This record gives sequence, structure tokens and C-alpha cells, in this order.
Amino acid sequence: MHAPDRVDRLALLDPTQCFAGYRAAYLARAVPLLVRPGEAAARRFLAWECRGGPAVAPELVRLTGVGGREFRGVRPVTGPRPDAARLGSAAPPALVLLAGRSRAHDVPEVAAAAGRALPGARVATLPETGHHALPELRSAELDRRLAEFLTD
Repeated sequence: MHAPDRVDRLALLDPTQCFAGYRAAYLARAVPLLVRPGEAAARRFLAWECRGGPAVAPELVRLTGVGGREFRGVRPVTGPRPDAARLGSAAPPALVLLAGRSRAHDVPEVAAAAGRALPGARVATLPETGHHALPELRSAELDRRLAEFLTD
């Protein structure tokens, strides 16, 4: 929004807090990561969030567990939701890929809000993955969608 001439296109993978807030259940399930951080709490939380879909990488489990201990008291960096009215015609071509099993937010609500905020955006759902597993997903569909979008 601040430098639209520097952004040619925008690919968002299951964006949180951009188009809708977190689900209350997701935040409640994250509390143990703050109260008693560690790999066991991280493993339970990530397994719940992925709903039995593809597992998250062991490195993410370790990082999530260690992060809770190492960064206690550090406020996460978040910003306000983008103002769709400010984007207007300056919005770059966008692809919004949502994790169909995500418990972080309401997937249909995010899809609808993304479509309103970014008219003309390609919004799609990858049904077999959760929010935290999406970056690790080895999927021909994910690769194809990203490659098509980025090479158009």
C-alpha cells in the first residue's frame, strides 16, 4: 500500500489477520504454548491445528516450542488489517491460497473477505492441509498454482 510500484504481484499463503481475525478456539489452544512452552505443547497444538492432515516439519515443532520459552514477554509483530478502500486500483495481481483444514480462522470467511479486499484476486483453497503445514506442503497443486501465478 505504501509503495505499489515496488510490488508486481502478491501471493499469500493462508494469511492470518489480513482478512479476518483468529478463531477463539485457535487462540485458546495456543495458551499452553505461553503458559508451559516446550516441544510437547507445540506438538499437541500443531497436531490439533492440522486435523490429522500432513504433519508439520520437526523443525517447526522445535521452533514453536523453543520460541515460547525464548521469546516470553515479546509482543508479536502484527499490523492492522489492510484497508480495502485504500488499495483501490493500486492492488497488485494477487493469489490467496487458503489451507482448507486451517483452524486458525474461518476459511470461507477469509476467502470472501479476500475477494472483497482484492477484486480480481485468485482465491483458492487447498483442502487437505492445515495452516501450519502449508509452508511444508509438497503438493503438485500448490506448486502448479504458484508457478502459474508467478509466471503469468
